[in-house]
Amino acid sequence: MGKFVFISLRKYFIADSIVPKPKKQYWKLSGCRPVGLEPDIIIIKDDTAFVIDTKWKVLDYPRPSEDDLRQMYAYTKYFHSDHTLLCYPGSDSHLLGKFYDEENLKEKYNCSVVTIGIDATLPMDAWQKRICDSIEKSIQINQNP
Repeated sequence: MGKFVFISLRKYFIADSIVPKPKKQYWKLSGCRPVGLEPDIIIIKDDTAFVIDTKWKVLDYPRPSEDDLRQMYAYTKYFHSDHTLLCYPGSDSHLLGKFYDEENLKEKYNCSVVTIGIDATLPMDAWQKRICDSIEKSIQINQNP
């Protein structure tokens, strides 16, 4: 799903930069290859960094798994994201969320959960545009709650 969403964003989303599968190493055991973090997409728009990770599984509504949230928190910190988005297939919805600051336990880091409808009756271009609109709506909602 990540590659399809990336291609859709590249085609319809206006941004300064859209980068697929950026990878940063974060741990290495002596004598072994390093382990890296690799979100699906990073968008830079108006000096704001958005990390997007897409999932094929259907969301166990109304919240993502703790593993998915931990993964997004790591992306937030390691990629200096202003806003992370978890994208799942499902009916169109946008859930607002925040990670807490580790020092004072106040809400600090934006993290949205976006479910994107799959409609096999739509032409491909229309579906790709719908994906971009859904992600953009989520970004705008969380910036202006």
